[in-house]
Amino acid sequence: MARTSVEHFDPERFRQLREEAGLTITELASRSRISRGTISQWEHRIATPSVEMLSIVMAVLDEPVASVINVLPTALDLKTQRVLAGCTRAEVAEALGLSASGWGDIERGTTALSIDRVPVLAELFGVDNMTIMQAAQLTINNRLNRS
Repeated sequence: MARTSVEHFDPERFRQLREEAGLTITELASRSRISRGTISQWEHRIATPSVEMLSIVMAVLDEPVASVINVLPTALDLKTQRVLAGCTRAEVAEALGLSASGWGDIERGTTALSIDRVPVLAELFGVDNMTIMQAAQLTINNRLNRS
């Protein structure tokens, strides 16, 4: 499965949290088993992390993924909700009993999210049902606006 970069990643906040934890890049790399060069590239805006890698590093820092993502509350579509929760596409697809492409269609807004899946996503993402329904509608609206 292809790994995509996290949108709206805040490298300054990431560096601040690393420094507040009292860790050097080398120490964080060692604890997370992610290369020093990779972490340095994140902090210097050369690269952005995947959800998988960011989740690992943020667990070492004992901080939620959401603490290094800058988004406006009005921009919380399904993909953004998934990223803020630190979930991969594969994890969401599995939780919903869908194929990866089935979840991908929902996340892109080409297929509607069925109401029976809302509580599953709400629990997985740590939000309420209304938040998921709003995110699903925003996802569809965003797709329609791009067309």
